[in-house]
Amino acid sequence: MGFPALDELARLDWADWPTRYVLFTGKGGVGKTTTASGAAVALATAGVRTLLISTDPASNLDDVFGLAAGSQPTPVPDLPGLWVANIDPEQAAADYRERALAPYRGVLPDSALATMQEQLSGACTVEIAAFNEFTTILASDTASEYDRVLFDTAPTGHTLRLLTLPNAWGGYAQDHPAGASCLGPLAGLERQRRQYQDAVATLADPARAFAERQQLALSHAPAALHQLPIRAVDLIASDITGIPALKQLISGKPGTDVVAEPSIPIAFDDLDALIDELDAAGQGVVLTMGKGGVGKTTIAAAIAVALADRGHQVTLSTTDPAAHLADALADETHDGLQVERIDPAAETARYSAEVLHAAVGLDAEGRALLQEDLRSPCTEEIAVFRAFAATIDQANDRIVVLDTAPTGHTLLMLDAAESYQREIKRTNANVPDAVRELAQRLRDPQFARVIIVTLAESTPVHEADRLQADLRRAGIEPFGWLVNASLAQTATTHPTLLARARAEHVHLDRVQHLSEHRTWSVAWQQQPPTGIAALRQIAGATPAMR
Repeated sequence: MGFPALDELARLDWADWPTRYVLFTGKGGVGKTTTASGAAVALATAGVRTLLISTDPASNLDDVFGLAAGSQPTPVPDLPGLWVANIDPEQAAADYRERALAPYRGVLPDSALATMQEQLSGACTVEIAAFNEFTTILASDTASEYDRVLFDTAPTGHTLRLLTLPNAWGGYAQDHPAGASCLGPLAGLERQRRQYQDAVATLADPARAFAERQQLALSHAPAALHQLPIRAVDLIASDITGIPALKQLISGKPGTDVVAEPSIPIAFDDLDALIDELDAAGQGVVLTMGKGGVGKTTIAAAIAVALADRGHQVTLSTTDPAAHLADALADETHDGLQVERIDPAAETARYSAEVLHAAVGLDAEGRALLQEDLRSPCTEEIAVFRAFAATIDQANDRIVVLDTAPTGHTLLMLDAAESYQREIKRTNANVPDAVRELAQRLRDPQFARVIIVTLAESTPVHEADRLQADLRRAGIEPFGWLVNASLAQTATTHPTLLARARAEHVHLDRVQHLSEHRTWSVAWQQQPPTGIAALRQIAGATPAMR
C-alpha cells in the first residue's frame, strides 16, 4: 500500500500536537516556517501557551509575525499565549569561532589561525552552535512556562547521535587530531555537556517528542513512509505573513484569490543564452551547484544535451546521491553524450573503511565515536573528492557537465597543506596529479564555470547566497546564477499561479543583486522535463502556460 491520492489526504489539524516538543524538519523551501507558524498560532488561539523557536539561518519569523525577535522569547502582539525566538546559527557559530581562536591570536602564525578558522567554518560548527543556543533556552527556568515548544528546523539525527556518545566529551579530539570533522566544534563546548545530555534525552523521549519516530521512519525510507500519519496543507497564492493570514491558513478556508495584474517581465536571459557562452568556450567543466530540490540535475542534463547537439563531445556526471540522470534523460542516448555517475555511497564506504582500518588502538567507545563522525556530510564530500577529480580531468579535451560538486569549504580544507596532508596520512592514500591540481583548476574561470541554481523563493535564495560566499572563500567566482521553475517567466493567467508569480519578484530582484546581473532563468514547466526532446525544449523557446 502506498501513499493516498492527493484528494484523499486528510488535512492537517493545526492544534493537534499531543507532545510538548514538536520539531518541524525538512529541506529548505518546503514550508517549515509557515507550517510551524500556523501550528503555533492554532495552539495559542486554543489557549495553549506556546513557544516557537527558529534555528533556520533563512528564518523569516520576523516577517511572518511583524516583530523583531531575538534569541530570547518575545511575545507576539495581539495574540496572548504565543512567544517566538530567532536563533541565528551563523552568528552563534561566529561567536564560537572567536572564542576558540582568541587565545591563539598573537601566539600562532596567521597561516595557522586561518587553517583553524576554516576547520571551524563547516556545517557541523553551525549546527552544533545552534544546538547550543536552543538547549540554553530549554535549560532555562522560563522553558517550563510553556505547554508546547515548537522548533522550526530541528537538529539532524547525526548531531543528536554524536552528542550521546561518551567519548565525544572526552579527550578524543586531542588524542586523535586526524579525527573526523565534527569533533573540533564539539570539543569546545564541554561546559554544556550535562545541558546537552538532558536536551537529547528530552528530544529522544517518544512520550514527549516526535524525534524518535522521525528517525525510525527515515531509517526505513522510502518503503515505510506510507505507514506514517500523513496530513496535507493546501497551496496558498501569496506569502503567508501576519496573524490574519496564518489564521486564514489554519481555518482550512483560504480566501478567494484576487486576479492580479499581469506579472512584470524580469530581465533574465534564457537558458539558451547561457549555452551560447558555454558553446563558445569549447571545453572545460560546467558545474551546477545548489541545495537539494532546486533542479540541478535537470539543468545539467539540458545543458549537456544542448552542447552535444552543437557538436561537442560531452561527459555528464553527478555526485548527488538523490540525482537520477537516467530518469532525466528517460534512458535515451545521444551520440555526443557520455553519461557517468560517481556513487557517493560506494565512495564513502570505501573511504570510511580505509579510515577505520588505519585507526589502530581505539577502544570500543572511541571506535563508535569515529564511526558516527564518519556519517557527517563532510565525510561524503571528502570521499568523493578523488573520483570527482578524475572526472574533471576529462575536461582537457571535451566538455564535462557535473551536477553538484564539493563545496568551497571542502576545497579549502583539502587545499590547506596541514589539513590535506593529515587527510592523506590517515587514509594512507596515494595522491593522483588530478587531485593535487583540482583546487587551482576550479579557480580558473577559463576552465571551470560554476552555475548556482536556485528557486525564486526565500530559503533557496538565502542558501544559494551562503553557497556563493563559501565558494568565494575558496577563491572560486561563480559564473552566474540560474533561477529554475519560475512562474514569473510564464504567461499564466490562473489567479493563484499569477499571484505567486508576482510574489517571486522580490526574490528575483535579490538574485540579480547577488549575482551582479549574471542571471538566467527557466520557466516552470507543466510536465517534468524528462527525455531529450523535453530537455531541448527548456534549453530553447519556453512555451506559454495557461
